[in-house]
Amino acid sequence: MTRVLSPTDAAPDLETAMAPRTRTGTHDDTGFDRPVVLILFNRPAVTRRILDAIAQVRPRHLLVIADGPRPGHPTDAERCHAARAVIDRVDWPCRVETNFAAANMGTRHRIASGLDWVFERVEEALVLEDDCLPDPTFFPFCAELLDRFRDDARVFAVCGRSSMPAGRRNQPYSYYYSTLFASWGWATWRRAWRQFDMDMRLWPQMRREDRLLDLFNDRAAARFWTSTFDLLQADRLNSWAYRFQLACWVNNGLVVKPTRHLIRNIGFGEDATLTKDVIPGVNDQAGPVAFPLRHFPLMLPDRQSDLDDLRRRYFRPLHRRALFKLRRLARRLPLLPQRALQPAAEG
Repeated sequence: MTRVLSPTDAAPDLETAMAPRTRTGTHDDTGFDRPVVLILFNRPAVTRRILDAIAQVRPRHLLVIADGPRPGHPTDAERCHAARAVIDRVDWPCRVETNFAAANMGTRHRIASGLDWVFERVEEALVLEDDCLPDPTFFPFCAELLDRFRDDARVFAVCGRSSMPAGRRNQPYSYYYSTLFASWGWATWRRAWRQFDMDMRLWPQMRREDRLLDLFNDRAAARFWTSTFDLLQADRLNSWAYRFQLACWVNNGLVVKPTRHLIRNIGFGEDATLTKDVIPGVNDQAGPVAFPLRHFPLMLPDRQSDLDDLRRRYFRPLHRRALFKLRRLARRLPLLPQRALQPAAEG
């Protein structure tokens, strides 16, 4: 194993120069030949599960991004250290590079700056966060499609999650095109990441010209995303992924998605940064993709699947939104009857 470590006492903005420390290992031509990025924070247990999944394909190059402990969270320093120590379990021939922040930068700045660092080093990569458990076929799926669309500027990413309704996932093709980026396990190229704009400089023009309505032809979807991007620009929403979504749209880009989930999210819970509430059915229909891949012949997005996905995930009726808030409150007030707050089974 070859280890290249950035200084763990680097400034939070990571503008300090790298001072790598290297240990030489044995080269291996049999391992997975695409760089894999692992983004972690302070959850060693889930990090171990993701690293164990990565170990099944033995990537030759692993790049690890980690945020630092949060002020006011006394257990963070120990937990961040334990999560980073999981990387010492890499026991196959592999070049491991780490980019660890000394202080907490927050999800948006840590992931965005970490991916800037990644794509200074490599032309393409698969990206996994510490709660995104990949099916083994996720890796060859991404590798084949990274090759297929490498020089096609229309395609911004290959995603491991599907937004196709379950009833339509038995279509004969292995993937389809979507306008909705999904960040739970994905892959991209340097050329696409270069379009990421933290400042969202084109959003005012896009908003002024009502371009989101052109994109969806649905007033509710346009209102949802307008509100989302307004919150982002006002710094009231902490998301790098929505900013990458905007970069896709201002460049008329598409993403490729499998017809079934190749990623399961195992990180729901109170110790999660964002995904504290379990989403019913979120890991349904997860499983392998068959090879050889059956390529979708039409370079057109499945807008109906995208709109259906938005309605399922974001446009919840008032009674469901109220139930969602009550369930969050119940965790803080353990005397409330939990059973009464469970959602009814979907019909």
